[in-house]
Amino acid sequence: MKFYLVNLGCPKNLVDAEVMAGILIEAGFSPSLHPEEAKIIIVNTCAFLEEASSEAIETILQLSQYKETGNCKLLIVTGCLPARYKKEDLQKELPEVDVFLGPYAFSKIKQVIHKKKKIFLNPPPFAFPYSEAKRQISTPSHYAYLKIAEGCNHQCSFCIIPFIKGKYNSRAKEEVLKEAQLLVEKGVKELILVAQDTSFYGKDINKTDYLTKLLKELSSLKGIYWIRLLYLSPEYTTKELISEILSIPKLCPYFDIPIQHSHPEILKKMKRSISAESMLKLFQWIRIQNPLSAIRTSIIVGFPGEKDKHFRHLLQFIKEAQLDRVGVFKFSPEPPAPSAFYPDQIPRKLKEERFREIMQLQRSISLQKNKTLVGRELEVIVENSHCGRSYRDAPDIDGLVYIKEAQKEIGKIVKVKITEALPYDLKGEEVC
Repeated sequence: MKFYLVNLGCPKNLVDAEVMAGILIEAGFSPSLHPEEAKIIIVNTCAFLEEASSEAIETILQLSQYKETGNCKLLIVTGCLPARYKKEDLQKELPEVDVFLGPYAFSKIKQVIHKKKKIFLNPPPFAFPYSEAKRQISTPSHYAYLKIAEGCNHQCSFCIIPFIKGKYNSRAKEEVLKEAQLLVEKGVKELILVAQDTSFYGKDINKTDYLTKLLKELSSLKGIYWIRLLYLSPEYTTKELISEILSIPKLCPYFDIPIQHSHPEILKKMKRSISAESMLKLFQWIRIQNPLSAIRTSIIVGFPGEKDKHFRHLLQFIKEAQLDRVGVFKFSPEPPAPSAFYPDQIPRKLKEERFREIMQLQRSISLQKNKTLVGRELEVIVENSHCGRSYRDAPDIDGLVYIKEAQKEIGKIVKVKITEALPYDLKGEEVC
């Protein structure tokens, strides 16, 4: 029996989708690239933002047509959508869907297929549901995401992740290492560790050095060339952790540390226990330890009550920080997050203006940062016939290194001398 699976959202969702695919293939089902020929259609959803929920619903409705025009007998929706919205509302608005499985229930995918009846399953958060499950990797074979935790203990006023995923739940180190070994055996050269907050790993079970132990053991695996960490919380990214990361040769000197804002009044309303001053000191510390480190952050513009003085403070922070990458998001009210009900919501037009101004500023900073790399030699992992990524570039997030006259094997690591800098990308030629 054939199944068609589409994944929406972040790399953490992608891991879940790959596990589902692995479960089904192991059970004898066959994956299909064509929804019209599949008897089972699965949509793994994101619902972190209203925009993501809308995309999920639109995708579900588009694929539901194959119940009439194709072979589809079972339409299954998994992921965050069933966790964010009430069962009654979803079943009323999406009667085409046969099965809803929340983010901690997707491991039951095989069982619900055989029951052949309407099911809504969204159990409360519990331990990782796929410790023994095999994954069907959907990324290029040279890299894969490795999820080390679920949920979040932070109570940021703009975020619904604790509502959807529950409290932070570190995955057992032994299970992570076992899965990493399986990925290596499949040819993976770059492991990208993901969680809602990778820097909090182990702290929920009172193991303060759990992350550094995991990183050291992962780095000892033969075949792994790079290890990359995403989503480091500024509250738990200490000087000690930075030093540990930079001391492990296989760990990319790449720091993804979302700060969201800089002004103390906005940070307080966001329920973020950091300050602009402490963040600048942390960034400076990273530069002192390794001047070539790549630092990325994420910020939100248009948070409720954000006055012009708050925004100007943020602009000045970006100028001072001189970061390599800045992801900019326009605030979106997301019930039941508290900020969805705050007064002084910012008009959409003003959010757009502030978004463009920040992006324009960071574009010039990124260009200047990239210019400092001209003349340097970087190791690049080949992504396709003409470009690849350096240690500074996470897949689908950052830029690329375009290689002159490249016709290289995908996944091969080559040395490239940088000859030209663009705002987000680099150009170079292979060093023989």
